[in-house]
Amino acid sequence: MRPSLSATFLRHRIVATVRASKDIAVQKAAEGITQNLVYDNPTIKQLSAFVAGLLAYPEGHKSATNGKIYIEEMIEKYSSGLEGSISNVMANRPVKNVATVLLTGSTGNLGSQILASLLEDNSVERVYAFNRPASGTRSIMERHKARFVDKGLDTRLFGSKKLVFVEGDAAQEKLGLDETLYEEASNGLSWIDL
Repeated sequence: MRPSLSATFLRHRIVATVRASKDIAVQKAAEGITQNLVYDNPTIKQLSAFVAGLLAYPEGHKSATNGKIYIEEMIEKYSSGLEGSISNVMANRPVKNVATVLLTGSTGNLGSQILASLLEDNSVERVYAFNRPASGTRSIMERHKARFVDKGLDTRLFGSKKLVFVEGDAAQEKLGLDETLYEEASNGLSWIDL
């Protein structure tokens, strides 16, 4: 079952269960269950807290999940250990006329378009195409070529000397890369495109 269908199914089950209550106030709480319930509360803990709060205070309950707070928490978590703000880091780097880019998701629909544009751009010196390791038998090059063919992009761009394929895991320390590649990529970056 697709994730969106699973979320819809789960929401419908919650609504049906709440509406089946013999308590009129609980039945009325079903009106507070929005279409985005599962997306706004993506963990079991968040979802159960929201439903429990809604049933306890059906008239005035608001979701405990605040997208802005969640994003700020993620920024804090994943930027810990970075020295200074991005603007300070960029200000201290030597100015270059060329860019070195780390592009994530370059095997995706949008990522492949961005990769092609970067490889065609003369102001770009190097592109690190960072992706998760393949789960199947196709190599990273084969995955990229298949996407380029699918999107009608020029596969000859893969002959560019500025292209470096990188497989890693963003959740691991140093992206799961060996020390040499990590240092090479991180020291020369002028742009990260996610």
